[in-house]
Amino acid sequence: MSFIYPSGFQLNSSSKHQVHMHIIHGRPPLLDNPRVHAVTIGTFDGLHLGHQQIFTRLKQRAEELNAIPVALTFEPMPAEFFTPYHPPSRLTPLQEKLALIKSWGIDTGLLRFDQAFAQISADDFIHHLLCEKLQARYVIIGDDFRYGRNREGGPEHLHRLGAKWGFSVEHMPTYRLGDERISSSAVRQALSGGNMDKAASLLGRYYSLCGRIRHGLHLGMKMGFPTANIALQNHKPPIKGVFVVQIRTRELAWHWGVANIGKRPTVHGHDLVLEVHLLDFSSSLYGAKAQVRFLHSIRPELRFDSIEDLRLQIAQDINYSRAWIDQHRNRLNHEPTAI
Repeated sequence: MSFIYPSGFQLNSSSKHQVHMHIIHGRPPLLDNPRVHAVTIGTFDGLHLGHQQIFTRLKQRAEELNAIPVALTFEPMPAEFFTPYHPPSRLTPLQEKLALIKSWGIDTGLLRFDQAFAQISADDFIHHLLCEKLQARYVIIGDDFRYGRNREGGPEHLHRLGAKWGFSVEHMPTYRLGDERISSSAVRQALSGGNMDKAASLLGRYYSLCGRIRHGLHLGMKMGFPTANIALQNHKPPIKGVFVVQIRTRELAWHWGVANIGKRPTVHGHDLVLEVHLLDFSSSLYGAKAQVRFLHSIRPELRFDSIEDLRLQIAQDINYSRAWIDQHRNRLNHEPTAI
């Protein structure tokens, strides 16, 4: 269950202005629980294998210390705050990220990243949040994580403060797959290039999106290919085009489909839409929350000269998908579907 903290806690900052920082998500005992905490901090976009390595270590140390494991993350992500006109595509929308962290049995502290937050010194961030509020006894971060005003804090600074204020520190070396560093940027690059298998190898699962199935224009039904239209809200994922997918809801187990994610240029669309045609399926799913995982890239989104040309291409995409599924079905039945 999620809880919103309407008021923040005040930092007695040494700067000229008092600064407030807000925890806006977390179970109520997060800030007043008498038990100590084991803490990690990061954006955790995508929850890739590097993040999972940190979570595994966090839970191990939390159990050894009889501490509550908690992940501190940010909304918006710092890169979105500092580059609002050209932010990186999010791999995981906020609610999906929180759900994935929860699936690890880890509490989440969601920190509002705004101008005031960006001006908090590294010392204040660590002392007032980790020491005073969370009573941290162990902190683990990735070796590239920076914090505090002007990114002044990092692993060496955190080790120094840990020795001063009584918590142990561990920074996780870069996690590699072969010769490649696993990072959110590497996952985005693989996805934008249509390399779904590589993205899956970095994530530890196939890339997926979640959303509520809603009514659309019913254009697919008119062409003979009804689709489940999934609302992406304001999320702008790093993929576009046509894909072989699997989709599931609370009532429906993983089911094969063909998806298009894009703006539908043939019908002069403007908003980003995710549409899934479920193969050999005729029931209604309106209103259900669905998860779609992307298995294979078929082609980029194209603009066709007529609806008939689009209909013929969709038929070809479906035939291609059936052949691809027949070839890869056994392998995919044994692939992990989630963290």
